[in-house]
Amino acid sequence: LLTTVEQVLKAGQLEQRHRQHGRSVVDLEALVADSIAVTLQRYHLPPESIVLEPTPGAVRLYTMGISEDLRTAMLNLLDNAVKYSPEGVHVRCSLAIDRYTRVVVTVSDTGVGLAPDQLKRIFKRFYRVPGRTGSKIKGTGLGLFLVRTIARQHGGSVTAESPGHNRGTTVKLSLPRANPTTQTTL
Repeated sequence: LLTTVEQVLKAGQLEQRHRQHGRSVVDLEALVADSIAVTLQRYHLPPESIVLEPTPGAVRLYTMGISEDLRTAMLNLLDNAVKYSPEGVHVRCSLAIDRYTRVVVTVSDTGVGLAPDQLKRIFKRFYRVPGRTGSKIKGTGLGLFLVRTIARQHGGSVTAESPGHNRGTTVKLSLPRANPTTQTTL
């Protein structure tokens, strides 16, 4: 109940404000690694259940943002990947540079997957995928709405892909890349 109330309050707060102040340079690899650790502990999973793949070239990737909000987005992505993997959790996370100016955080699972007509709907407020699998899994339908709202407030976007039922889902969170030494967006 507490988690549900927190999700509803966070959704209301995010819609009411578009904060520019309070932004700082955020090390996305550290944020993702921390979010993975929290998720592993929350669900009592072994470390190999959620893996952060090394960034190509060992490059550190940063964005300008509100770390608390970005952490909320990342935790929601991981939470969904775990909850919708009832046959065993096998989640892969990665970070990459897109067109030199964006950082893409990818979360891929091997869970229940999605039908093509659901890929855009899942980001709507209170939307839950209909069917037997979704009804057994607890949730408010706010998690991915929060991810989309946070991404947009940070000048980014979020998309989902799935090859279909029981074939997993991949969610990509794209954010503007920042230069940590000058604290500007690239």
